[in-house]
Amino acid sequence: QFPVISSETAWQSFRGGANNEVSDRKMAERWGDDSNVAWKVTLPGYGQSTPVFGDGGIYVTHAIEADEPKKQTEDFAEKAKAEPTKPENESAKSEDEGKYAKGESGKPQKAVEDGKDESTRSERRGDGKSMEAMIEAANGPMKTGVAVTRIDQKSGKISWTATLTSSNPEPRNQYRSCAAPSPCVDDRAVYAWFESGDLVALDHEGKKLWHRNIGVEDGLPKGNHGFGGSLVQDQESLYLLVDHDGPGYLLSLDKKSGGTRWKVDREKRVSWSTPVVTDDAIIISSNGLVEERDKATGEQRWAVEGIEGNTVASPLVFQDYVLAPSSEKGQTRLIRRGQAGERVVWVADEKATASFASPVFAQGQFILVSKASIASGLDWNTGEELWNFRLPEGCWATPVVLGKNIYFFATSGATLVTTLSPGGLQELHRNDLAVGSSKVYGVIPAGDQWIIRTGSEVTAVAKTSSEGEES
Repeated sequence: QFPVISSETAWQSFRGGANNEVSDRKMAERWGDDSNVAWKVTLPGYGQSTPVFGDGGIYVTHAIEADEPKKQTEDFAEKAKAEPTKPENESAKSEDEGKYAKGESGKPQKAVEDGKDESTRSERRGDGKSMEAMIEAANGPMKTGVAVTRIDQKSGKISWTATLTSSNPEPRNQYRSCAAPSPCVDDRAVYAWFESGDLVALDHEGKKLWHRNIGVEDGLPKGNHGFGGSLVQDQESLYLLVDHDGPGYLLSLDKKSGGTRWKVDREKRVSWSTPVVTDDAIIISSNGLVEERDKATGEQRWAVEGIEGNTVASPLVFQDYVLAPSSEKGQTRLIRRGQAGERVVWVADEKATASFASPVFAQGQFILVSKASIASGLDWNTGEELWNFRLPEGCWATPVVLGKNIYFFATSGATLVTTLSPGGLQELHRNDLAVGSSKVYGVIPAGDQWIIRTGSEVTAVAKTSSEGEES
């Protein structure tokens, strides 16, 4: 049995922290540009991350051009190098911080001093002035500023935008990450990680709690397509996996101070997947390796090697099993957790693959979406492909399971609302939103709304009237 997320009051991290399955309730099944759109917001910048939802707010990360932020914030990149500061609340520092010296490669190690500085500032933007200019700048050759924007979930008004100067300005295009890692939110703060190496915690009013330049400390992500792995969390800690075209690492960080609890060095392993946090473990599927590590120490419990193509879609974890998706034929596999015995339960049918979108589970089946826009249903006991279904366009966003329905969100703005029947996937409705030259990067349920994020816009879809639902 999979955990089912409410999402009526919170969707706190990538995939809701679980598997994109939410409790059954009445939400819009039909919408378009002129129907069931509750609000639409133009962001002061461009990004590819999935939003998160908490404390009544939608939190979105994005990149912006540096000239505008410099009017409101200090250049934290230079300040961090010159005079790193201590946490504002010294008592909040992790008790474990600094207790251990650097360990051997691949072993957990305690460690570093918090890299706080006066880098961010909350900017109120109720009137939308200068947004068009900022968006135009963001479409230029360099993404030199990064930001977090809070949108009120009910009204669609921008509450604030906290901006900071990127430590590592880079060019932007649709296949190179641009504020791609999704943030996390809890009842205290929102936490955002950027491929520039910047990691920041803000309270719900947009005030900086702490900042670290992880890229300077531990190495910037390297690769042709940038970085896409998202932060994950539990009540006390953040977890950051950086697998890239260079020596990688897995970090556990204290939420209150930003201090390192432990660090595991990793071999070069290019990947964009996001780990899954369970009650006591971290599950990682990343370019040739699937493994479980102890959440408290970082020690490896078990590993399965030899899988190919597990570089983008994230694993699906339930009970004592891990589904490790792959974009290569005959590589997706179900793995048994535990300390002993054969781990690989089955290898999936060769025709079933997963590309950008991560897998979901519905009615005893794993649902995968391939790069060729083919959705497949796998029998969870055997890995046999039970059906396949051609979607109208490619999907980068992970599907959402809502009761008996499965929502597929195409990059083009089309959404296919489907249900599972004995014969396979059955289409119920197709909805279209205009996205121009952008793409749909992430969709989450928030209360009674679907929150749909493109590069520079966030749209809320809700069942506003019986007439709108039937249109």
